[in-house]
Amino acid sequence: MQKDYERALIAWLELRGRSLQDTAVLESLLAIPYALGKVGAYKQSLQEYEHAIVLYDQELSRLDESIGAIRAGRLTDALLRINPGEDMGWFWQLRELPETPESRYLFTLLASHAFHEALKNFRDVQFLRGELARWAENMAVFDDMLATRRRAHGERLPRVLNEARARSPVQFQQERDRWAAELQRVETEFDVAALADPKRQELLERLARVERGLGSLSGEEAIIAKEKYRRLRGVLYWDLTVDFKPRLWEAQRSLQELDAEVANYQERRSALEQAQRELPAKFDAFQQRIDESRARIRELQSKLAAASDEQHRYLSDLAVAELGLLQERIGTYLTQARFAVAQIYDQAAVGEEARP
Repeated sequence: MQKDYERALIAWLELRGRSLQDTAVLESLLAIPYALGKVGAYKQSLQEYEHAIVLYDQELSRLDESIGAIRAGRLTDALLRINPGEDMGWFWQLRELPETPESRYLFTLLASHAFHEALKNFRDVQFLRGELARWAENMAVFDDMLATRRRAHGERLPRVLNEARARSPVQFQQERDRWAAELQRVETEFDVAALADPKRQELLERLARVERGLGSLSGEEAIIAKEKYRRLRGVLYWDLTVDFKPRLWEAQRSLQELDAEVANYQERRSALEQAQRELPAKFDAFQQRIDESRARIRELQSKLAAASDEQHRYLSDLAVAELGLLQERIGTYLTQARFAVAQIYDQAAVGEEARP
């Protein structure tokens, strides 16, 4: 503005070596040849204009590539990859930017509230899609579990029922009554030998054999043997008498447990028969729930896929619109640079014609 082009060139030449993402740097590519033309350095001015045209063309080409990458989803994928998070929600923050060509043009956009919130929504949709994918895999697991239950039901339950039907409740009751009568006899007759443990049962049998063998003895030998037999039998029956009451109480308690088992036998058998009738219908109901859940998951996956595409398009449109503004600006600069080159060539041609 002060027409001091030589001093202005100092700052513009410094700007030229910096990043082209800065608008001031893009403008400096035009300002430098303009200033050189004002100070009469026309050849250098032409070179700088042509250099600016090359840089503008290269930058427009990079912008086209960046727009293609954004449309393909590489920007959003890179943003989510380097900013991981386990859960969805509003507390997730965009903390790092990927080292991609397109991200260097979008620092202002990526810091904006609109883009940040849209990216959160896109991330939440991706999180939900992952959850649904895991649920879809679980449906196959549920199918296998149900098939295993059906197979077990078909193989084991009939066998258990056949075993249960082989013994009728009447037979169980008769056996129970027989044991109860025997226990009553033992208590009434005070039959201590009837409740002897296996070791003492063996001793009783040995004493019985000894008693039978005593008949073949005579004289003094018979008297001594019979006395030993009497003492051994007395010791054994003393022990049996001492243990009779505890063993009788234990036997009576076992009989009570048997009564409970006999009473519950018919109930359990009825439950098995009911299970045989009802379980197939229950399995079918479970299969229907699995199929309905699978269909619901597919429906939600379809909706989330559409929402993901829509949100991706929205993010892409925001980014592409930002790059589009930059393209328009660079396109304007490119037109100005080409027009300036044309003017220089026109002026040079007029000058050649004006020479004598």
